[in-house]
Amino acid sequence: MSIIESAYLKDRKSKKGDLEEDASQMSDLPNQSAQSSIETRHVASKARNHIARMKQTKVYSKDELANLGIISKDLTNSKLMTEYRNLRTNLLASSESKNFVTLITSISPSFDSSLVTANIAAVFALDEGKTSVVVNADISTQKCDALFSVDPVHGLVDFIESDDLLIDKIIYETPINRLRYIPIGSRIESSAEYFSDTRMKKTMANIVSRYPERYIFVNAPSISSSADTRILLDICHKVILVVPYGIATEDNIRQAVLSIGSEKLSGIVLEEF
Repeated sequence: MSIIESAYLKDRKSKKGDLEEDASQMSDLPNQSAQSSIETRHVASKARNHIARMKQTKVYSKDELANLGIISKDLTNSKLMTEYRNLRTNLLASSESKNFVTLITSISPSFDSSLVTANIAAVFALDEGKTSVVVNADISTQKCDALFSVDPVHGLVDFIESDDLLIDKIIYETPINRLRYIPIGSRIESSAEYFSDTRMKKTMANIVSRYPERYIFVNAPSISSSADTRILLDICHKVILVVPYGIATEDNIRQAVLSIGSEKLSGIVLEEF
């Protein structure tokens, strides 16, 4: 673990010092602070109204969530719930903006990170003041479709390709309160050409700016084997690295961390199953 920590936590002390200095400077600006407080309350009120209007046709039962492996408020494994909540807290604490885009990628090409992505998004959606969106950017898996009980007609790639398809047509309701889903869409051999397109960046920016309480989680292929993931790094604010137990070596972890960079790497999930 020391190798992991040294790779992505080495600049935490300096960042903390910068934050303390910024806070000191802000204390000399009471008028700006008051204005910011008013704007924050306005944004929060708008967010609550949006969340209250969100359509919810079906909701998974406690047993259905347990069978799928998706965490919920009824989860009996309190330790697992605590770990995911701590991850949510750390992501929020390290954010400089109201909401952000987080990429989830595995260190191993043989491990599908879809369930981890779904659970991170689900724990954000447990907060009644937040919503989340899972974007499947991994062309090799349709597991997210199954997890969210979605049979998509259109998806991310279709939207990027089309000049007529509205973004609302690729955002699907899921049986999890306050959680929405964007599938990959058309089956293609390589998505790198789409993800590097300026429209992909505009699409993600659109989703982020549309609702300030909405957090986006991108399910990506393995960082060790996919050019897609390296392209996606540029449009995501944060990265969670999934390390399957017993598969990765210390050198694998070190290389993955270096590829991601300490500025964006926000956490590592050690997956035992």
